[in-house]
Amino acid sequence: MTAKRGVVFLLEETDFSEEAALLTGRFSGHHQLDDELGDRIDDAPPEVAIAWARDRADQVWIRLADDDVRYWAGVPGDAASPRWPPPQPLRPRRRPGEEWRDRCPSDPPTTWFVLVDLSPPFEDPRPDWDAVVKEIATRSGAKHFRSATLVVPESESFGYVPAVLQVPDSLRMALLSGAEPDADLDGYDLTGYQLELHVEASTADEAMRDAVRLCDAPRRWAVVAWTYPLDQHKEPGA
Repeated sequence: MTAKRGVVFLLEETDFSEEAALLTGRFSGHHQLDDELGDRIDDAPPEVAIAWARDRADQVWIRLADDDVRYWAGVPGDAASPRWPPPQPLRPRRRPGEEWRDRCPSDPPTTWFVLVDLSPPFEDPRPDWDAVVKEIATRSGAKHFRSATLVVPESESFGYVPAVLQVPDSLRMALLSGAEPDADLDGYDLTGYQLELHVEASTADEAMRDAVRLCDAPRRWAVVAWTYPLDQHKEPGA
């Protein structure tokens, strides 16, 4: 058997294929030699990854994706560092503060901060959309409403979950990608309105759909809803 040397670093993998990051509880890593990179391992359970690492080096470090702590998993133990495993059971999970994304309809209701973007169809002369939106805000119980250029934030940066309803495919793709309007979007005014609602619901999807239903926007209006728990909301500048 080849003599052990170098050090192995293992890191929990993060799955970005969904709308928000999912910490998988599986690990990848590489064998660091003095002057080169050795073998690597990917998508392995922790016990498999650690066994693979110990076959190659006595020094083995392993880290969770949501924690800066480096755990010692080598032999012999390093008394100055916490030894693997971590105190909490390891399982697939969201980043801290994003657990709400996995709420189920059977969970107790909570209060959601919902932004509803409303984009009326283009008409010339332009009707008094302000009056229409004021009536929508009153009817829906919106906390605030304002004119806004409808810019869809990236969900990973802002933590929002998008629900795009009553929107033609071309407009939906432009809204979600941040693309500039093209000929396919003629007939929609992307400078629209934004309403803030506080909605009681068990899940984010339920909160967004309830908010859209409460707004009951006129036919042909584009409606896009975003949400996250109210207790995570911070006013701009706060």
